[in-house]
Amino acid sequence: MELLKRMEGKPTFEHNRTHIRHEMALHRDFRMIEIRFCYAPHRVDVEELPRAQRELTFPKWSLGEKPDRETQAPEQPEYRNVLMLSVEDADGIRGMTHMHTAEQRHCIGVGGLTTEGFRPGMVPKGCLCIVISVFSIWSEGCAYTLEVYGEPLKERAWYPFELHSHTVHSDGTQTVEELTQQAAALGYRGLALTDHNTVSGQREWHRAGRKSALVRIDGMEWTTFYGHILFLNCREYLDWRGLTRQNLTQTLREVRKRHPHMLVGIAHPLICGGIGCAGCGFEFELEDWAPIDYLEVWSKTYAGNKKSNEAAYRLWTRLLDSGLRIVAVAGGDWHAPLKEMNGLSATYLCAPAEQQDPDACLAALRAGCAVVSTGPVPILELYDSAGDATYGIGSEMPGGLTAVLARIGVSEGLVSGCRARQPGDVLALESNGGTLWRGRCPDGTAQISLDINGICWMRLALYDESNSLIAFTNAVYREAQQPGTAAISGFACGGRDAAGERAGTDEEGAIWAGSD
Repeated sequence: MELLKRMEGKPTFEHNRTHIRHEMALHRDFRMIEIRFCYAPHRVDVEELPRAQRELTFPKWSLGEKPDRETQAPEQPEYRNVLMLSVEDADGIRGMTHMHTAEQRHCIGVGGLTTEGFRPGMVPKGCLCIVISVFSIWSEGCAYTLEVYGEPLKERAWYPFELHSHTVHSDGTQTVEELTQQAAALGYRGLALTDHNTVSGQREWHRAGRKSALVRIDGMEWTTFYGHILFLNCREYLDWRGLTRQNLTQTLREVRKRHPHMLVGIAHPLICGGIGCAGCGFEFELEDWAPIDYLEVWSKTYAGNKKSNEAAYRLWTRLLDSGLRIVAVAGGDWHAPLKEMNGLSATYLCAPAEQQDPDACLAALRAGCAVVSTGPVPILELYDSAGDATYGIGSEMPGGLTAVLARIGVSEGLVSGCRARQPGDVLALESNGGTLWRGRCPDGTAQISLDINGICWMRLALYDESNSLIAFTNAVYREAQQPGTAAISGFACGGRDAAGERAGTDEEGAIWAGSD
């Protein structure tokens, strides 16, 4: 492991009952983080204590009683310096140790080596915060050393997921085991079970999963009068019957407060709804997009060029233009055994090759590290040569950047029967400023110099020779001066489509230009 950061400090008696925060930026995902913490002295003799400190060794009771110090105080009280550690990362609190030892070593990561008291799993890039909780410091203070070591996650890959499926536990025709077998046979890495208004299939779901290498994501789909809402990482029934057209935002805020690790998405937003179609289309008045993690831009199997999906893609573009960061996904909405194998869509998530549990996959989805495709998988990275920093799909570039090198490529899809790359396929770098670049798919990886003045987001899209959309990445963002907001009623939102023309150059200096 490499040493990532070393920190020192010396809290005194005045720091008692406070928290000392140490933050550091992780620029990549880590397979394992090791924290080495030591402090001295561990114990202090009573003769070393100033009189003012001795007077404070007995608690200040607040229960209405006044204990007798002379009879209840220990004859030989032990004066120990006690410092506790807790750890937070980009995914939240990882745990807290309660060790009364002056030399500590804690590991957090994958592979079964995580220290008890901490949540296992990879440590994602972003802010890592180690908090020292000062329970007691005596005498003249206590010096500590805190070292953080890391082992980067070396192998990551793009894996296809189906994020919307149904079984006989709602209106599907397949059992849970049949659904699982179908997904595995088609080459999907993971599957979300999202039966309508029930989680009754999850017990059978996990039994069936033991026979398969599929990553299993627990979920549920709210099927309401005014639209359908998807919940991932959902293990208990959520009641929707108090929903009105006006109170969805507040209801979702309350759900998110009770279930902070759950992901919330809007299903098939622009298909027919109303009374005649059992509320499938989204008609809620959404006041705030903060409770929404993702939007099902592509819905149904074999549906890359459906009119409702084309409209949803335009809607997602307007949301990005307004400053919102909504993740776009595909959802097959499986209800029955598939009769044909060509044209299946998938949401590809970038996940660690060695980690099979759903947490890492959901973390990738939450971060927008996702590609939607009915065949080949476009890949986009932006490189800042001045800062020697790379920004992948779903990440944020600093606002001060004005030029980057875009690294683009296309890998083959992994779903059985998916469309292969064709000679007439074209890639386009789309943004809030229009199309930055448009050109042929490279055989390997191409590098394109880009002027990103005025650019807030960009994505890489793949079109066939008839200009039908085949695949697209989620956005890479540029740090905004002021976050955008958008209120929406029945999806009649403001904003604009990406339009206009911009030009970039590849490494050989050739000019590429295009329009949407």
